Amino acid sequence: MRNQNKVDMPELFNEEKLSISNTIQLKLYLNEIATIKYWKNGYYYNHQAFIQKFDTINQKIVLSNKQGNQTLEIPLKNISNIE
Repeated sequence: MRNQNKVDMPELFNEEKLSISNTIQLKLYLNEIATIKYWKNGYYYNHQAFIQKFDTINQKIVLSNKQGNQTLEIPLKNISNIE
């Protein structure tokens, strides 16, 4: 039943990618919590965390909790929105 709700990975326009990149850099610089909407295996998820690293070479971000002891890596191509 759950497979019926799967969706394709988002395809963003260059302007949307640039906006996401700028927001990531701002949140990282200000050390503010970010709300990230991302796609994984056919489903969208929302996650709130601090951006620990913006890895432009490997095209991913590393998120962490306030203490920095729990991390989550998300490929940039899977991010559909960030606030």
